[in-house]
Amino acid sequence: MAHPGHSVSPAGAASDKLVEHTGSNITLTRHDVATLAPGAWLNDEVINLTMTLLQERDTSARKAQKSWPKTHFFSTFFCNKLYKDGGYTYAQVRRWTTPKRLAAAGQASPCLLDCDRIVVPVHQGMHWVCAVVDLRNQELRYLDALKGEDEGCLEALAKWLRDEFKDKRKEERADVLKWPRKFPKTVPQQYNGYDCGMFLLQFADFEGRGEAMTFTQADMEAYRIKTVLDLMDLCIA
Repeated sequence: MAHPGHSVSPAGAASDKLVEHTGSNITLTRHDVATLAPGAWLNDEVINLTMTLLQERDTSARKAQKSWPKTHFFSTFFCNKLYKDGGYTYAQVRRWTTPKRLAAAGQASPCLLDCDRIVVPVHQGMHWVCAVVDLRNQELRYLDALKGEDEGCLEALAKWLRDEFKDKRKEERADVLKWPRKFPKTVPQQYNGYDCGMFLLQFADFEGRGEAMTFTQADMEAYRIKTVLDLMDLCIA
């Protein structure tokens, strides 16, 4: 399923800058874009820029008064800081959610706790998954296309939410530690060793729209092409 006139990896040096997003100062090199080729593993840069575009879409949806859940999309660095080596360090991410930082990240809400859900990319060494803090339904979800579970990850996110309430609203909310933690096995499943990053992006996409996840492994190549085309809009002339 190719698009005429577009290539995942055009000729040139791997270090050449192809894509630039001025709002976030994220740039993608030819090497970064090439990770969207079929069979390749997505890298952090592509995932982070896509999360930024999803955040922009969320802001536009709010202005258009769509009924989508108000969502915040963290970068891949958030969980790495919060849940490094299986530990928990709130101080590492405390300032990530100040009004100034949120505005810089494209978040329309000045307080993250005003959102309906929070999407968190999680890198498990050789595998990407998507965690969701659902404030509206008061639960935490761990979406893994390989049906894996990481209770420690959701425990860290529950502690983070408790500490966010205390730090940003001066509220004691120990109850969030008792919110249900779900590891749904009915999410779309991955049947190869390289599409986990694409599944993460699709989980984030559908969570941001509040829609049932109807995609399958068979859709991943088309989603890779769509992502390339979305990024083409940001190409450096």
